[in-house]
Amino acid sequence: MKKYILILSVIFGIGVNAQIAKNAFDFPFIKSTTSKEMVLPEIDVKALLQQDSVEAEKGKRYAPRFAYAHEVNANTLNSGEWKNISNGKLWQIHFKGQHNYSLGVIFNEFDIPNGAYVYVYNPATKEKAGPFTNESAFNKKLSVHPVRGKEIVVECFVPANAPSSPKLAISHVSEAYKNVFNIASSEIMKKGFNSSGACNNNASCPEGDFWRDQIQSVALILLSNNTRWCSGCLIGNTDTTDTPYFLTAYHCVDKNDNGEITAAEANDVQLWSFIFNYESETCTPSKDSTLTHSITGSMLKASYYDTDMALLELSSPPPSSFNAFYAGWDRSTSAANNAFGVHHPSGDVKKISFEEDNLVSFDDFLWQVPNWDSGITEGGSSGSPLFNEQGRVVGQLLGGLATCTNLLDSNPNNDWDVYGKFHQSWNLGTNDDEKLSPWLDPTNSNTTFIEGYYFPLSTSNNKLIGTSLAIFPNPASEKSIYFSINLPFDDNQINVQFYDALGRIVKQITIANKVNRYPVNISDLESGTYLVKVISDRTIELKKIQIVR
Repeated sequence: MKKYILILSVIFGIGVNAQIAKNAFDFPFIKSTTSKEMVLPEIDVKALLQQDSVEAEKGKRYAPRFAYAHEVNANTLNSGEWKNISNGKLWQIHFKGQHNYSLGVIFNEFDIPNGAYVYVYNPATKEKAGPFTNESAFNKKLSVHPVRGKEIVVECFVPANAPSSPKLAISHVSEAYKNVFNIASSEIMKKGFNSSGACNNNASCPEGDFWRDQIQSVALILLSNNTRWCSGCLIGNTDTTDTPYFLTAYHCVDKNDNGEITAAEANDVQLWSFIFNYESETCTPSKDSTLTHSITGSMLKASYYDTDMALLELSSPPPSSFNAFYAGWDRSTSAANNAFGVHHPSGDVKKISFEEDNLVSFDDFLWQVPNWDSGITEGGSSGSPLFNEQGRVVGQLLGGLATCTNLLDSNPNNDWDVYGKFHQSWNLGTNDDEKLSPWLDPTNSNTTFIEGYYFPLSTSNNKLIGTSLAIFPNPASEKSIYFSINLPFDDNQINVQFYDALGRIVKQITIANKVNRYPVNISDLESGTYLVKVISDRTIELKKIQIVR
């Protein structure tokens, strides 16, 4: 680890929304064909891949790159085409790349009048992003998430009665040279959907059933003009408000990994895109997902190099349609008995990984996952949260050696990863912009932990975390199944009874309360449907499982 260097944090005020598309019903999609194309120059992919290989030697302490940002300097005065149409006028500009993966747009000026709106779309596939209004921009800037394909049209409609002319300036068009957000390719180094290691678990799989809320807190981050990615999570505070604090890794902000965040690097987070719900709807086979649940813009609130912590504030709270969860946290100093991580490895759809053993103190600043028992992390997982057995954040990913094909031996999941310790990030710094406590405990409660929550708070979507039982896989065909249970009582021993179709008890075991992925051998049970009764001193829970041999 490098010696800690005092960083420069730039704090910006909030008062506007960010890249959240408006209701398309209110803003019709016009799609008027334009013949004028701006052809993007060829990318030196070989040189970029060589640079990527050098970065990859650092392990996971870098934000992987998947695209090249073309400088275009195109605006409504010097580029594109204006057309008079019914009820107003339309400005269009057409970009065409060389690679059939994706294109993204960075507006360094986005200032349009009331009633005007912008779409970005692929004219061949009709995939689109938007509509965006002035309320969608942050500090009069907007980063539009990548649209699949090799060409896009930027289209701005201005109504006839608009009080002013639009001011739109596009500084960069990011062109993917790796297969991110698209159907997987067999070419080497093509990363993105379905390209993470085969030992990863889709977050939609039954293994994640017990942690559905926590999964809803995690988002994919697009940074550096939509050319790189990291992971992170929405995180709650003691005031249980919708202030959208977001935890990720210091090194995602510190692009050159020199231990100091410059003003330019802090400014860059204004154009980061945060994509929620990029998740396969099925466990297997994996299915690609939408990128439309995205927010552009954030402010750097706190960062600390030694724990690799960066706390951002999103420029807008996620709307209710995102179903975003504000993760709870735990700043106690004791190591978790078991843990799990949720992340976007290699830019893929959301995954979940499990460690069934105790975390280990790697040093004063880092927790070590000794070896994952199911799933791993990869480049792009950086900044993703590590949750303890109660489902509370205890750290964020710095890096490690874990891969599906391990470096140290031939066993999958058998290498380590390290996460910055949440409790050290809490108060270790000198100033407010170096620690978590001023932001996540605005009430000065001095509490050790909080539970996560949805906002607005209501009895329908908020519950005491850990009041249910999860059993997976279900149906089960292997010799073992796994129990996750975290009853909010002090009961240490939980009795488990298996009943067959005739109501006979065919198996009884005792397990501990507050466990994640507790293995239970079912090799002695035949194929069929069983009722599982979990009995503690204060509750009884029932689950049905099916065994298929």
